[in-house]
Amino acid sequence: MSEKTGRAQWRLFWAFYLLGMGVFAYLAATHAQFETIVAPGGILDHQSAGTGVRADQIHQAWKDKGVWSAVPVAMVLDLVFITLVTIGGVIAGYLMARAGGLRGALGWLILGAWLVFAASDYAETGCQLVQVLADRGQDELAGLAASVKPLKLVAFVTATLALWAGLVWTGMAARKPAPGV
Repeated sequence: MSEKTGRAQWRLFWAFYLLGMGVFAYLAATHAQFETIVAPGGILDHQSAGTGVRADQIHQAWKDKGVWSAVPVAMVLDLVFITLVTIGGVIAGYLMARAGGLRGALGWLILGAWLVFAASDYAETGCQLVQVLADRGQDELAGLAASVKPLKLVAFVTATLALWAGLVWTGMAARKPAPGV
């Protein structure tokens, strides 16, 4: 890989990752509108609903609060976030994996953790969005969303911390003078 190609690939990583984190920041900043007495955790409570009846209770609380029309928008933006950060994470993981050795192993861990995060979060958010668009909680979908949430959280934390560690390591390696210089 030429140095020019490598820089372009890293710029691509940063573009996807930072755009994804920008979407995440927007979602975090607007999350409070979905908090109700029934669902003090807002959309997070919908992720953990576990049953169709509980999802329906949350839907009604959002309607009563007047934020129902914003719910599917937030969930679609969550899908955009998942896509952007995962693409960025996979690019960075692959670029680090190419280094070989321990940093390469960390790169493969990063790549794999982002893929696990994406699969579990797509399942969770997809189940939520189907229930919201149908305006009907469904036990199977609510149960699946709740069951993948712990895996999603572990994968996200692992992927994020490993990515940050890998970025620091890669940055330090790039600044280190070649032997004998």
